[in-house]
Amino acid sequence: MYATFLRFHFTNGYRVPSVHPPLSASNLISLRRKRAAICFLFAAAVGLLVLYWFSHEPTFQGKSLSFWMVQVRQGDRKERVEARNALHSIGKAAVPRLIKMLQARNSPIKTELATFTAGFSLFTGTFQQTSGTTRIYVVNALGELGSTATEAVPYLQKLADERDVMLSPTAIAALIKIKGAPIDPLIADLGDNTKPQWYFAANALADLETNAAKAVPLLCQALESTNSSIMFFAARALGRIRSNPQLSIPALVNTIKRSSSLAGVIPPKNIPLRGSIEALGEFEQEARSTNQILEQHVHDPDSLVRQAAITSLYQIMPHELMNPILEKALLDSDPTVQQLAKHLLKKSAAEAIRR
Repeated sequence: MYATFLRFHFTNGYRVPSVHPPLSASNLISLRRKRAAICFLFAAAVGLLVLYWFSHEPTFQGKSLSFWMVQVRQGDRKERVEARNALHSIGKAAVPRLIKMLQARNSPIKTELATFTAGFSLFTGTFQQTSGTTRIYVVNALGELGSTATEAVPYLQKLADERDVMLSPTAIAALIKIKGAPIDPLIADLGDNTKPQWYFAANALADLETNAAKAVPLLCQALESTNSSIMFFAARALGRIRSNPQLSIPALVNTIKRSSSLAGVIPPKNIPLRGSIEALGEFEQEARSTNQILEQHVHDPDSLVRQAAITSLYQIMPHELMNPILEKALLDSDPTVQQLAKHLLKKSAAEAIRR
C-alpha cells in the first residue's frame, strides 16, 4: 500500500498543491510512530507541568522548603538558626506540603519520574523520594513551626505511638513544641538506661535543644556508661541541648579521654569519641578550653574522628587561627577530609567578606 501526501506552495499568489513522492507502507508506519511519540512527549510535558503547578514547594530566599528542612536539622548552630527563621517565614504555607511529604510513599512511577526530572531544577522536590531520613526531616520541620503546624498533630501522634526507634522520638519532640506539653515524662525515662525508652527520650530531648536543659545532669551521668551506644546518644543530646556548659563540657572531655578504654567494645570506641567531639563543637566559644584536646584528634588514625575534630574546631576557634589547620588538612590521606577542609576554607572566606 502506498500513500501520496499533498503539501501546498504559492505560485503567482495562488495556493496550489505540491504532490510529493508516495510513501511505502514501512515509511508510513514509521512516520505515524514518530507523530505518536511527539504527541506522547507533549502530553507528558503538560502532565509534568500540571504536577509541578500543584505540588511545587514553597521557597524562601530562592531556596526550597526541602533545603531548609534539612539544614534546620543537619546544619551547624548558625545554619540551624538561619533555617529556623526561614521555616517561620514560609509559615503556614509549609504545613500542607510537609504533611503531604509525610504521607507520601514511593511507587515505581514516582521513582521513574524522579529519575527522569533529576536534571531539571524546575521540578526539584516535585517527585522527592520518601525515605526514613526524609520523614525525620519533615517531622522535625513541623515541630520547628510550633503552633503553626497544629493541623499536623494527628499525623505526628500516630508516628509517636508507633515507637519507631528513629522516627518516634522526633515526633514526640515535635508534639511537645506544637502543643507546649511538659518534658517531664521524657526526663523520667532517662532514669534507667537499660530500657529501650531511654533511647527514645535521649533523641527526643536532643530535638528539643535548649528547651531540654533540665535533662543535662542525667545525660552527663549516662556518659559514665560502658555501653558505647548510650555514650554516643548522651553526647549527641548534650551537644544539641548545649546548656549548662559548666557541667556538660567537663563530662564530654572526660568521655574523650577515657574512650581508649573502650577499644574492645562493639561498636568501637570511635562512636562515643566522635559523638563527644561533635558535641563540644555545638558549644562554640564556650568550649575554647577544649581546643588542645580537639587538636590532638585532628591527627587521629580514624578519618571520621579527624572530620569531627576539624568541624568542631571550626565552630570553636577564630577562623584566622583555624585556617592553618584547614590548609594542612587539604593534604590529608583521606579524600573526604580533604573535601571538608576545602569546604570550610571556602566558607571561612565567604564569612570574612560578609564581616
